[in-house]
Amino acid sequence: MQLEKYSRLIQAGQIITSELNVDALFDVISDQTGKILDVERCSIFLVDENEQNLCSFVAADMESDQIQFSTDQGIAGWVFCNKTPQVVNNAYADPRFYREVDKKTGFRTVNILCVPLVGHRRNCIGTMQVLNKKGGDFTEDDVDILTYMASYVTVALENSFLYEELKETDRARQKVVNHLSHELRTPLSILASVLTRFADTAHDHDLTHLIKTIERGRRCIVRLNHIQEKVEDIVGRKIVDCEKQYMRIFEDLISLVEETGEDTTIQCGPVAEQVINRIKSILKFEPERIETIRVDLFLKNIYKHALEMIRERRLKVSLAIEDGLYIKMDGNVLKKIGDGLLKNAIENTPDEGTIKLKAWATADDIFLEFQDCGVGIT
Repeated sequence: MQLEKYSRLIQAGQIITSELNVDALFDVISDQTGKILDVERCSIFLVDENEQNLCSFVAADMESDQIQFSTDQGIAGWVFCNKTPQVVNNAYADPRFYREVDKKTGFRTVNILCVPLVGHRRNCIGTMQVLNKKGGDFTEDDVDILTYMASYVTVALENSFLYEELKETDRARQKVVNHLSHELRTPLSILASVLTRFADTAHDHDLTHLIKTIERGRRCIVRLNHIQEKVEDIVGRKIVDCEKQYMRIFEDLISLVEETGEDTTIQCGPVAEQVINRIKSILKFEPERIETIRVDLFLKNIYKHALEMIRERRLKVSLAIEDGLYIKMDGNVLKKIGDGLLKNAIENTPDEGTIKLKAWATADDIFLEFQDCGVGIT
């Protein structure tokens, strides 16, 4: 009989951990637990963001989110705070029992078995409890079974919450990329029209040198349109196959040959060398090179770069760097990060604003901060 019960427990665990949908998960947990332990009710209480209240999300024949109470109330609150299972076979005789729940729901609690839900970081995310065992009192075997069940439930809950977060992130990503795609489409259409009119005018007046320049611009517009199409591919989760990637490389090479071929001073040898160098730049993969970087020198170079970039702007740049700071990492990676943050700060800071470059250390970490006076993004 006991072997059969544990076999059903393993099957229930497989069913529970395979469910990612939060709403469906609660029903699955309640159903599977009720069958194995033969109880009248199963509930799960999860702690809120402030870790001050326990909220009921699972309770058979009760609406979701109906019960909420402080973490220092009830058997569930005691189990949450102490991370220790509790068996109470006479609920109303236990001073920890929170009678308000029965008053609110109209349910009469006889006995309780409650266990903590401990996450993979050893943090307690809530409690799981069953009420009113149909065959009498709860036993230590019941504690073992519900504890095993709680481990499955905790994994399933953490997976489902992570899955929901990923879906939210994915939806946000799609909105952002959709917006970028839309923003690219309009100016590219206008630029293409303007260049077409310029080309027509240049042909009418036989302006050969201007025609070549316009054609180069039109090729760039075509390439930008390809980028815009790639953005739409990202939104639609389309996979760019190898053929398209190779076509893009060949288009780059053709464009380079055409551009360099317009200069009569360049011979075939130099053109071929430039084409080879372009191939290398397209396909190059730089290995990671760890080096010791002086933070003050790094930020001072960034500072000089900032002064060059804001030469025509009424912006201020300030430095605040602790002495003796060193970082070990790939210098090229750090430079790209710094240049990107600086460019973003300058572009989003209005005139008369200030950009601050800071560096400081704690006992364990070194912090580099780029602060601007822009409006920011949500």
